Amino acid sequence: MTVHATNEIRNYVAEKLARDELVASLTVRLVKNIAIASIAKSCGFDMIYVDIEHNTFSIDETSQIC
Repeated sequence: MTVHATNEIRNYVAEKLARDELVASLTVRLVKNIAIASIAKSCGFDMIYVDIEHNTFSIDETSQIC
């Protein structure tokens, strides 16, 4: 049997939505520290939404959080 590795990235949020499960999202507007992503994950959030329209985040800061 041959096993082929793939570079597929799973979209857990889309999978949960397809199963009609609740998806918890955290909007990030004030915290510029990249630790917010780890904090959100440890608190049970499925995703974060980095709002760059209503804050002063630079593209670099936003990229680091993502």
